[in-house]
Amino acid sequence: MTRLTYTILLVLAVLFFTGCEENDPLADQGTVTGDAPTITMDRVKASAAGKEFDLRVRYWGQDDNIESVEINAWILQSYTLTYSITSGEETYAYNKKVDDEALGEKGNIFTKSENFIEDWQTAQSAYITDHAHLILPEYAPVKEEDLSYLSSIESVLINEIANEIVPELSHEFLQSVFVDDLAIYDLETFMTFFEEVVVEESEGDEPPITEWVLTEVGATELVSQSDASVLEVIAKSADGSKFVFTSENEMFFEAKATNTKGISRIYNREISAMIQ
Repeated sequence: MTRLTYTILLVLAVLFFTGCEENDPLADQGTVTGDAPTITMDRVKASAAGKEFDLRVRYWGQDDNIESVEINAWILQSYTLTYSITSGEETYAYNKKVDDEALGEKGNIFTKSENFIEDWQTAQSAYITDHAHLILPEYAPVKEEDLSYLSSIESVLINEIANEIVPELSHEFLQSVFVDDLAIYDLETFMTFFEEVVVEESEGDEPPITEWVLTEVGATELVSQSDASVLEVIAKSADGSKFVFTSENEMFFEAKATNTKGISRIYNREISAMIQ
């Protein structure tokens, strides 16, 4: 055998074994223990809310002893929220950015426990099951700048905004909102939330300069009354305001196969897709 022939054969051997390793269907399954079934899941393409995700799982087991196959799913949301107002020369702002916040818990969206023979694909020596999962319209991405959308934001965020903004506003501004515009309080009750504080002593017989300062109890009371509609009025009553809420949702999937011995395997690659 010539040196050239030997070299060619060696290269071909390396390519053969490398190719076998890359196409091993068990390569992504981790360490196989006992006779656990094998399952994989195809990548999922992004889809719009109100439409469907096309899901496909491939699975097999020793002696075809598959008891059930299931797909579980959960949604993570990322969002940004900005609410700011300008009153006179002062600007008061609330900004929040959240990444990958869970919307609810992981839940089952598909289970198959019978008639597996209809999904058997001889050419691939595996069961292949397809499932079209409807994406609910409420999971569509959001970009809102209209103050009326405040009523759609969860109450905990509304409370955070109020707690950040309301105690910073002046006595006059708060009175115009809570007494004059919304009539949530009469003036006498409203004034009990404030105390008069001397800010500058005067000389001679001139009275000191004072201002009305919101007490801790008063701040707690006004914040508790500041729901979405109050925050909307505050923004509209200010000299300037800005409101922006944007969100996007990503859905994650988990494929699981269980055999007749009760042994399960979960596909260990993360499968997810954006909701458009």
